[in-house]
Amino acid sequence: VSFVLLPACKKLKKLDKLEILLRFRPQCLHNGYVLVAALEGAIVAPAMKYENLPAIVLFGVTYIVFAVCLWLRCSVFHYFFLDPRFKFAIPAMVSLLLLLACLHCLGRWALAAAAESTGAGVTLVIAALATCTFRDKALDGYKPTVQSAAGG
Repeated sequence: VSFVLLPACKKLKKLDKLEILLRFRPQCLHNGYVLVAALEGAIVAPAMKYENLPAIVLFGVTYIVFAVCLWLRCSVFHYFFLDPRFKFAIPAMVSLLLLLACLHCLGRWALAAAAESTGAGVTLVIAALATCTFRDKALDGYKPTVQSAAGG
């Protein structure tokens, strides 16, 4: 959200969409989940096993299949690299699966560190906070129209 959706809204000058994304409910849904997951990692430090890696890759494959199904139904790909017409679609999909595997290993390492050290747990929560956006200067002075204020 902070690194893709919000910058895209600003680039396209869609301040109405940006305002919707930065309302209380979407903030609670996104930032709340990120912070609660980070706190769980810091306090409980649940064990992640390398044996779970195939499930992570299966999640990625399911995401790709879902994207294709969505395209068959609506003719829309939310991410250009999942579109089979994209010249580098296959390498992009393999890269997505590799990224998920690497993030799983990174998360495993971070949770193991949090289990051993309070400082690592605090660092985990600070890193999560750094990914959250609570407001945006682009909305300073922005007055929503009646339609966008009503949510439509």
